[in-house]
Amino acid sequence: MPVGRTCWTCRVRRKKCDKEWPVCNACKALRITCHNHRDKPDWMDSGPRQKQVASQLKDEVRREAPCRRKEHDSSKTDSLVSATSETVDTSGKGGSDRLGASFEPISHDSALSSTPLDSTVTTDGTEARTTSIQTTSLAHKGISFRQSDTVLILFYLEHVLPLLFPFYDPPFTDGGKGWILELSMSSPIVRQAIIHQSSRFASVMQHCDKGDYGPVPTQVGGAFEKLKQALQVILGSDIGQHLRGATRIMMAIMQIRRAGIITVSHADCREYLIHALDILTQLLECFRDAKEHGYASAFDAILHALGPPLQLLPTTSTTVPSAEQSAFRFSSALVIFDDIIASTITGKKPALRDYHNALLDDIDPPLNLQPIVGCPSWVLFQIGGVAVLDAWKQQCKQEGDLDVMELVRRASVIQSALECRLLQREMNPPPLAHENDNHLPRICAGTSSKSTVAIWQKHLCTSIWTHAGLLYLCIVVSGWQPTSRQIRHLVLQITELLTKSPLPPALLLSMTWPLCVADCLAEPLQQDSLRHLLAAVQPIGICGTIRSALNIMETMWRSRFSADNP
Repeated sequence: MPVGRTCWTCRVRRKKCDKEWPVCNACKALRITCHNHRDKPDWMDSGPRQKQVASQLKDEVRREAPCRRKEHDSSKTDSLVSATSETVDTSGKGGSDRLGASFEPISHDSALSSTPLDSTVTTDGTEARTTSIQTTSLAHKGISFRQSDTVLILFYLEHVLPLLFPFYDPPFTDGGKGWILELSMSSPIVRQAIIHQSSRFASVMQHCDKGDYGPVPTQVGGAFEKLKQALQVILGSDIGQHLRGATRIMMAIMQIRRAGIITVSHADCREYLIHALDILTQLLECFRDAKEHGYASAFDAILHALGPPLQLLPTTSTTVPSAEQSAFRFSSALVIFDDIIASTITGKKPALRDYHNALLDDIDPPLNLQPIVGCPSWVLFQIGGVAVLDAWKQQCKQEGDLDVMELVRRASVIQSALECRLLQREMNPPPLAHENDNHLPRICAGTSSKSTVAIWQKHLCTSIWTHAGLLYLCIVVSGWQPTSRQIRHLVLQITELLTKSPLPPALLLSMTWPLCVADCLAEPLQQDSLRHLLAAVQPIGICGTIRSALNIMETMWRSRFSADNP
């Protein structure tokens, strides 16, 4: 309907409407359905049907009252971050990063944190004056970015995101990647993190153009120091009252962590992960209802509180997740993934292991990691189980009470689970065709410029991760034995999978862990081919994960050669 017509929701509620389209600000503030159609609805009959709809709208106002209060409280967190994030330094040392060095405070951020809404509703359904933020609508109503901000955000969406997350291609019916753009416009803290990450990679490109393939000088701590002030607010109170702020902070932390892991040599970035773990743990505990189904219901409750879903068109019932819902699912997957991988390195139990059964271990788990990191949830669940087994074994050895039979029994359960899934996949090979590139009707096929990951490539990556999980299990149970028949067989399987069907560099970059596990145990004849394979991720000098993995492999190969030739 054209602007200038009162919506039917405000008419039936007998409230003043600002006549915005497709959703008026009164309905948006109350988080209720805005019947903003051109034609008069059938229920608008001044009779019992209209009274029924009016009653439904009143119930909807009351039902959404808790979410409005949480949104109001979380806006205070984003206001703090807006004030403290204006001085983030994303430039490299020595002024070599021109794009990063040009990043300046965004003066309009403070305006996004104090805009009054027309009204809100108390718990009893009555309207009351209050203040909150309306960042998304303001961002779409003319609050512009500088050209450099726009360039860096688009650079992230077009180049950085596909490199770091080549498997991440949400369909249009799920909102696609639009939530990232929305958060970069409405949330100062997410925008700072994305621009920080883009500046890193822009600096990488400049170094490559100059032929400099050494480590890129960067400053990570400055950006993260600004996050700590916001962390003190949400972690020092009832985090459930800062749900949206906590979601955005967790998203920003994982973005900065990813930039540090990829572009900084030997960057542990452990501090980032610790804070992200604290946020996710407290959120799950806060929304857990002991009378319900535990942490799976807590995860769903968080997603519901971050809603409601967005209606794409006023004339249809098609909805997509809200930006915060997508951000929470995306960042939670990264936190759990990083926690599991970190545990395999430290030899400790994953910090979030108590949540794995509810979130990962199922045919259709609440949190599917494969579309984000390329490894299915069930594989990572078992790898996390191996890390738990390793921690238990080390503790028993320290106490001098290791039961080898119990060790083998526990390992057999994990081995059977991985081998059973692997056998099922080998008996059902994937088709060779690509998936629908756009997730749109056939008429739109081929219109996208992005390159999607083929089904067979996803299947191949899953097989590599599964074999690497079995290899990791063998190392935990039997120790570091490169000459073991079983270990040599698994290493050969992974090597053949990698060399027979070469993968693009982005996919290789996403599988640094299985590559490192297998390559450290490779035979001398396999080492040259593996070096050549990793060389495809060029330039190695600026990819921190690949460079670190290659250094570890070279060290292991040299130590094995010295042991074989004293």
